[in-house]
Amino acid sequence: MAKKPLALYVHVPFCIKKCPYCAFYKTTLKQNQDVEAYVEALCHEIRFYRPFVEGYKLKTLYFGGGTPSLLSPDACERIIQEVEAVFGGLPAEASIEINPSYLTKPKINAWRQLGFNRVSVGVQALQDQHLAFLGRDHTKAQILDSLDALSDFESVNIDIIYALKNQSSDDLIESLSLVNSFSISHLSAYALTIEPDTPFKRRGIVQPNEKTSLEHWELVCSYLEAEGFEHYAIGAFAKANKRCLHNMFYWLRDDYIGLGPGAHSWFMGKRYKHRRSLSHYLSSPIPKLPQKPCSKKDVLKDFLLARTRLFEPVSYKQLSGLMSQNQLLACKKALGSLAALNYVTLDDFCFSATSQGRLLLDELLFSLWDSIEAA
Repeated sequence: MAKKPLALYVHVPFCIKKCPYCAFYKTTLKQNQDVEAYVEALCHEIRFYRPFVEGYKLKTLYFGGGTPSLLSPDACERIIQEVEAVFGGLPAEASIEINPSYLTKPKINAWRQLGFNRVSVGVQALQDQHLAFLGRDHTKAQILDSLDALSDFESVNIDIIYALKNQSSDDLIESLSLVNSFSISHLSAYALTIEPDTPFKRRGIVQPNEKTSLEHWELVCSYLEAEGFEHYAIGAFAKANKRCLHNMFYWLRDDYIGLGPGAHSWFMGKRYKHRRSLSHYLSSPIPKLPQKPCSKKDVLKDFLLARTRLFEPVSYKQLSGLMSQNQLLACKKALGSLAALNYVTLDDFCFSATSQGRLLLDELLFSLWDSIEAA
C-alpha cells in the first residue's frame, strides 16, 4: 500500500530583533542556553511522532521562523539527524529560511551537506530606506552579496513586501529586477499588512490604500509573468517545475506536522497547535492531540479557504465528499451568480476564481459559505 504524503514544519522562534510588521511568534535570542534547550525539546517532540508516521512518506521539510539561519550548523545537524531517524530520511525538498544579516560560508556549506536544497531569503525590499522602515537589520548590499553566495542551491525563493509607505512603482520594479538578475526560481509577494498586536499597529502605521496596493500588485504580476514565472497561487510565482512543494501541502490540505512553539498541525484529520510560548514549549514539547477529528463543517471551511489559494480548478467531486447534496446544489447556485459577475469560471465538473475574483477572494468565500450554511 502506498504511503500517505507528509510535510514537516520546524518553527525556529529566535530573532536578534523583532520586525515591527511581523505577527508570527518569535522571541529575542538572549543566550546559547535557550537554543540548546530548544533543540532538546524539539528532538523530544520529533521522537513522539515515531509510532504515528509509519504509514507516511515525508515529502517536504521546512525550517521557518523566526530566523532559522541563526542556528549553528551543529544545532541544525542534531535536528536533521532526529528527523532522518524518525521519518526515514530526508525528503526531496528541504528548505530553510535565511536572513542576509547572518549568512556565513561555513553555514552555507553545512546546509548543503545536511541536505537542504532550497533556501528562502527574507529580502522584503531593495532600497535601504524601505528596509529601515520595515525594521530589517540588513542592507541592500548584504542582500545582493547573499543572493550571490546562495546561487548554487537547487531552488532559491525571495520574499518581497509591496505597498510600503513612500514606495514608488520604480522602487518596486527595481527590487524585482535586481533579485531576478540572480538565479532565483520562486518569489513570494505580500502587501504590507498592519496586523494586530504589532509595533506598527501600536505606532499607528496605517494600512496602505487599496489603489496603491492594487497598482503594485498588478506591477508584480505583469513583471514576473513576463519574466517566465508561473503565477500559481495567491502571492506565489515559480519558474517551471519550481513550485514550493511544502506550501502545496497547506493549500491541498494534505497532512502536515508543525514542530516548535506556536506551530500548527493538520494530521490524521485533527487540527492542533502549540502555545505561542518558548518557556511553555521547553517544559512541555509533546503536543496534546485532540481526541476527536475535526467536524465535517470545519474540514469543509478549511478546505475552501486553503484550496482556493491555489490557482487550479476545484472539482465538485472533491466537494461532494465534504458536504450534503443540498449544500452542493446551493454551492453550485451561488457559484453561478458569481460567474455572472465574472468572479469565477465554472463548468459541469469544477470551478476556479478569475483574476478579478482573486482580488476579492475572501469576500467571495464568505458569500459562498453563507449559501452553503443556509442550505
